[in-house]
Amino acid sequence: MLKVKFCVWAKSATIDSLTDMLSVGNILEGIVATKFPAIVIDTRFVALIERNILKDPQIIKGGLNIMFNDKKISETKIEIDFKDLPRNRIIITIPAMLFDKEGIITFNILANNKKIGYYETDIIKAIS
Repeated sequence: MLKVKFCVWAKSATIDSLTDMLSVGNILEGIVATKFPAIVIDTRFVALIERNILKDPQIIKGGLNIMFNDKKISETKIEIDFKDLPRNRIIITIPAMLFDKEGIITFNILANNKKIGYYETDIIKAIS
């Protein structure tokens, strides 16, 4: 059974080519916009996904759906290749998102057309 062990929306994320360690920087716990419409540029969605190495296939068809106030604003298809390992990390670059009002943004992680995890945060207007 697939499980999301960790997921987050951040400004940066890398996997070190020498150590194979994941680094995530500037986690977006929420967005405080000075005005609307507000644009959020150059972000990353990061997830650590775990499988049962004896039961789950090595390659999984998946996706990331981004919802804003329950309306789908983006959908990305991904292929998760575990390469004979029990866990894999995904990093999806999100070039830009435009928000016209306050609300809730939800990142749904899908595997085989089923939601296996999510990250949710809010976008609010700054107090003047």
